[in-house]
Amino acid sequence: MQSSLNALKSWTRLRISILVQYLQHAQAWLRDKLNPPSYWDKPARVGVMTCTLNEATCIGFTVGSLLDHVDLYVVIDTGSTDNTTQLLRALYPEALSEGKLILVELGPLPDFDISIARNKALKILQEHNIDLAFKVDGDDVFYDEGAAYLVNRVRKWSPEFASFYCGNYELYQWKAEERDAWLEALESQADIFWTMGFQPLHPRVYPVKGSVARGRWTDEAQGQTPENLYSRQAGSLRRGTLKVCAAHYGWAKPVNEKIRKVEIWNPGKSLDPRVKTMHERFDSRWPLSQFEKHPEIVARKLPAVRAFFARLENVDSIPTIE
Repeated sequence: MQSSLNALKSWTRLRISILVQYLQHAQAWLRDKLNPPSYWDKPARVGVMTCTLNEATCIGFTVGSLLDHVDLYVVIDTGSTDNTTQLLRALYPEALSEGKLILVELGPLPDFDISIARNKALKILQEHNIDLAFKVDGDDVFYDEGAAYLVNRVRKWSPEFASFYCGNYELYQWKAEERDAWLEALESQADIFWTMGFQPLHPRVYPVKGSVARGRWTDEAQGQTPENLYSRQAGSLRRGTLKVCAAHYGWAKPVNEKIRKVEIWNPGKSLDPRVKTMHERFDSRWPLSQFEKHPEIVARKLPAVRAFFARLENVDSIPTIE
């Protein structure tokens, strides 16, 4: 009985949170209509920061989904041991040689202090005269239309805003345990992915100048305020779109990868139910429908990603994928 009551409370809290988000969006829309914000004198330069730790399964799709839409993409790796950086070098050699993609191997972070990596990325973006930065995790993948829409929207938006948000699909899967089976499921379009019953409005874009990162990667998992970017100069403007622009694969990655991540971030704790099982009926994250519309970059890059991992098993050197 108590577990059912707790689940119902969780379900109710989430629904209230979603309602508040939509009310805030409606309020911002009305405010913009009555008092239009200022705009950039010229199109803003837009970049991306992604900090990685063992994200080889998704990172090729993540980077590819935004690389052609932005002026600069910065990846800061924090000690990956699963060929994350080697995969990026194999998939995007031209972007790396031209300097449009910058890859920094920073190494392990003390106490998972991700602010070190994010502040490093902010410094690089500012050195390259980037005005606005996408804050993208290694398992966020954008749709072609969503990426184009979001980048074009913020290029001409107010230079005073503190953040800009968009909708995201929250995905879940529990059947594919290893990467090979997971990639095979994507290629065969197997029905193993579910979309959860809500599309949260994640802050995605932040001003570069005056921003600072704070927090550890593990803060949210330990019940603390999640790590984030904070602006020293921007006003209180928080704008965005209800449009779903991306899919988040964090809880939809191979089961064994999720287990390893939880064990690293929360050693000794019981596994989150999103790792291996379906949720209880009243859990706020109950999947409502099977998910089929993967971002287009997945189909485009999947053969190269699979070829990379297949060749790793047969050769000592890291292959370059043309």
